[in-house]
Amino acid sequence: MRILSWNVGGEHRFLGTLQDGYQHEKEDQEYFLRHILDINADIVGLQETHHALAGKTMTFSEMVSKVGYNRSENYPYGESHIKEESWLSLANFSRYPIKESFFFELPNPNLQKVRENGDVWRSLDVGIACSCLDVDGQEVMLLNTHLVAYHYLGRNAMEGEFQNVRDTIENFVLQYKKVPTVLVGDFNYSYLAEMLPRVFSVGNFFEVFTDTETAPGKGQQDHILLSKHWKVSRYEIRKLEADHYQCIADIDFV
Repeated sequence: MRILSWNVGGEHRFLGTLQDGYQHEKEDQEYFLRHILDINADIVGLQETHHALAGKTMTFSEMVSKVGYNRSENYPYGESHIKEESWLSLANFSRYPIKESFFFELPNPNLQKVRENGDVWRSLDVGIACSCLDVDGQEVMLLNTHLVAYHYLGRNAMEGEFQNVRDTIENFVLQYKKVPTVLVGDFNYSYLAEMLPRVFSVGNFFEVFTDTETAPGKGQQDHILLSKHWKVSRYEIRKLEADHYQCIADIDFV
């Protein structure tokens, strides 16, 4: 089974070396669709897909669905900093049937910071997009997240003030430790074993890769975690003209 996790940045190309939130190039949905198809993944978790504020079905999500994927609902979690009148959204896709999907909202620390250009950035109502898949008769959970970018707001995710957020993430994820589970996403933090230590306790979850850059100049922001039911045959970080790289893993049941 092949897994793809990718923050697609609103389907806008990115040609910078250090992301500051304003260096995106033109929108190019065909580019992102082509590179999703090139991976030929069985399960895909996308972050920062664009969803119209008016509630219309997102064009890019429809495009992905039309090339052979079942799609969960889009889960918008805040206004986009990339394109006006769009929301950032999480979306799960699967070659396997999706039995059920839902969104688990995390506590919002309600932070804000005024950027140099006068824009006010606020922490979004982020969460975890959850899909229950039927993989040849076996129930598999796909959890896909995009956590608050504390560093853009001048804060650190490990501050004591945000312990409730970390506890909520751990408690939610650990509900699925006895079920074959794949957790993917843009965590906006490099060292998850530091951030979510209980998730990595013996017999729970493990990371497919660590200490690997997944965003230009920002280190490892993106992660793939697996429950103990899986083994990894290979992984790849594919660098493209995007503000996050593709994270790919080939996995099998133990």
